Amino acid sequence: MNRLLKLIFCLVATTCPLTAPADQCDNLRNNQEAYRDCVNDWYGTRNRGSEPTPWWKNYDPNAGSAPAEQSQNTGDDPYYARQREESERKAAAQREEQARRAKAESDAEFDKHMNIRMEASKTAQRWRALARVNALAAAATNKKTLAPADYSDLIVTAYPHWDLMHYWAEQAVQQYGGRFNLLLALTDTVGCPEYSQLELSRFGNVPKCNPQYQEKGLERMQANLKEAARVDRLMVCFKTYAWFREIPRYADRNSPESNRRQALYQACMASLGDIPANIGSNFVEAAFQARLDVYHPDHFLLFFHPDRERLGNFTDTAAIQKLVRESVLMMKLLNQPSLEPQTRTRKEAAAGGLNLDWLDKGPALVVAPGPAAQRHIDQARAQQGKPVQAAPAGAHRAHIAPRTDWADWRQTWALLNNMMVEYQNAGNPAMAAVMGDAALAFAEAAGPANNEYIHITLNKLAQLFELAGKHEPAEFLYRSAIGVQDTGGTSSAQGQAAYYANLVDLLRKQQRITENPALIRRALVILTPQWDKPDGPQSVGAAWALQRIGVLHRALGDYARAEEHFDKVLDLRKRILPADHRDIGLAYESKAILYRMTNRPAEADQMQHEADIIYGKRK
Repeated sequence: MNRLLKLIFCLVATTCPLTAPADQCDNLRNNQEAYRDCVNDWYGTRNRGSEPTPWWKNYDPNAGSAPAEQSQNTGDDPYYARQREESERKAAAQREEQARRAKAESDAEFDKHMNIRMEASKTAQRWRALARVNALAAAATNKKTLAPADYSDLIVTAYPHWDLMHYWAEQAVQQYGGRFNLLLALTDTVGCPEYSQLELSRFGNVPKCNPQYQEKGLERMQANLKEAARVDRLMVCFKTYAWFREIPRYADRNSPESNRRQALYQACMASLGDIPANIGSNFVEAAFQARLDVYHPDHFLLFFHPDRERLGNFTDTAAIQKLVRESVLMMKLLNQPSLEPQTRTRKEAAAGGLNLDWLDKGPALVVAPGPAAQRHIDQARAQQGKPVQAAPAGAHRAHIAPRTDWADWRQTWALLNNMMVEYQNAGNPAMAAVMGDAALAFAEAAGPANNEYIHITLNKLAQLFELAGKHEPAEFLYRSAIGVQDTGGTSSAQGQAAYYANLVDLLRKQQRITENPALIRRALVILTPQWDKPDGPQSVGAAWALQRIGVLHRALGDYARAEEHFDKVLDLRKRILPADHRDIGLAYESKAILYRMTNRPAEADQMQHEADIIYGKRK
C-alpha cells in the first residue's frame, strides 16, 4: 500500500525522479541473468540451492551484461563448475550416441551389401549346378548302366546342394555300396535337408541347419572306416580334427562341447587300423596347416581329388598340403559363379603351382532354355495353339522358396543380370543362358507379379537365343516379354517399342512377317510414334525404325506407306552413312522387293542393281 501511494505521488509530483528503482533488482537490469535471479529470489520462486548470500547481491551493477558463455565460465563458483561438467558430459554422451548410430548404420549397410552378394551368388550356384548335373545325368543315362565314376561325377558336380548330392549318393549306394556309403555320410556334413543354400544365405547369422547333422555325418563316416582305403581313413580323421579345432562362434564353446568334439576325433584316430598313430597325427596336422593358408571350412572335394589315390607316402608334407590347397581352391572356385573372382582364384592357384583342371570334365553345356524360361515358352506356345514341350526325363527342378526378408531383391537381380552379360561377352552363351534363367527365376520369386525385371530378363534371354540361332525359343520369349509388359510390367513407350521391334525383326528373318496381322497392327501403333527415339531423327537407329515400319506396312499390303518409309530410309542412310555401306544396299533391296510385289519390274531391277553394286556383286 505504501509503494502504491508512493508511485501515485511520484506520478503527480513533477519533482519525483522517474528513474527511482521499483525494487532492489532494478539496478541489475543491465545483466539479464542477475536480474532474473534477483527477481526469483525477491518473489520467492528461486530454486538454486541454499547458499546464505545470493550471488546477485555481490554483483557489480556497473559490470554490464556478458554473453551467457562468458558468465558461465568466469569465477570458481561451484554452481558453474557443475554446469560445465554436466554440459561436457551431455556433449560427450551425444558424440558417443552419434558414433554408435553411425557405426550401426555402417554395419547394417555392410551386412545388406554382403547379403545381396550372397543371395545372387547362391542363386547362380544353384542354377549352374542344376544345369551341369542335368547335362551329366542326361549323358550318363544314355548308357545301360551308370558306372561308379558316373556317380562320383554326379555327386561332386552337385556340390554344395544337399538334395542333389544326397539323391545321387543314395542311388550309388543302392547300386554299388562300398565307398559310396562313406560319401553318402559325407553329404550329410554339408547343409541339411530342410533348407536350400539360398535359404541359408544370410551374412553373420546363426546357421539354420541343426549342427548335429555335421556331427552325425562324421560319426557315420567313421562307422565306415574299417572298409575304407587308408587315405580315406586319414581324410576322415582330418575332417573330424578340423571340426574339433574350429568350434564356430555361434556354437557352445564350453567344456562339454569341446570335450565331445575331441572325443569324436580321438575315436577316429583309434580307428586308423594299420596306420601308426604318429603318422596319422602328422598327416592331420600337415593338412590342417595347409587349410589355414587357403581357408575354407568345408573339405568335401578332398574326397574326390584324383591324386588322393596316388598318395602313397603319408609323411610327405608337401604332397599332402598340395592336395588340400587344390581341393580348397577348387571349392572356392565352385562357390564363385561370377567370372572376375574365378579369374582371381585361378591366378592364385597358378602362382602357387596348383592345378585346378581336375574337375568339371562333364559334357559341355548347350544353349538351351532353363526351367524358368521354359515355363514362359510353354505358356506362349499354348497361347499360339502349339503343343507344350515335355521336360527331359529325370531332370532336377529348380525352385526358389518365397521369402520376405530379401536384402534388396532388385540389386540381387542386377548382379545376376550382370553375370549373364559377363558370360555372353566372354563367348559363353550357354552359361549366359543359365545365369539369365537364374535372374528370371529370382525376379519372379522375390518381386511382385509381372514386375518389369521379368520382362526385361525375358527380352534379354530372347536376344541371346536369337544370336545363338535358336529362333523358336527366342520368338516365344519375345512374345512372353510383351505379354508380361502388357499385363502390368512397368516400361517406357520406347522400351515397349523395342520389344515389338525385336519380335518383328525375328519374324522378318524367318519370312513369317505376314502370319499375324493383329500383331503387326499392334506393332505399328507402338513403333510409329517412337521411330526417332532415342538418338534423334538423323540417326542410324531412326533409319532402322523407319525400315521396320516400312516392312510392317508392306506386310499389311499398305504399299503406298511402305514406299514412303523406304524412301525416307534410303534418303537418311545416304546422308549419314558412307556410300558403300551395306545398310544403304538393304534400303535399295527393300524397295526392289516392294516394286516386284506391285508389278513394277523395271524399277525393281534398277533398285536391285544398286543394291548389288554395294554388296559387291556387280561393277
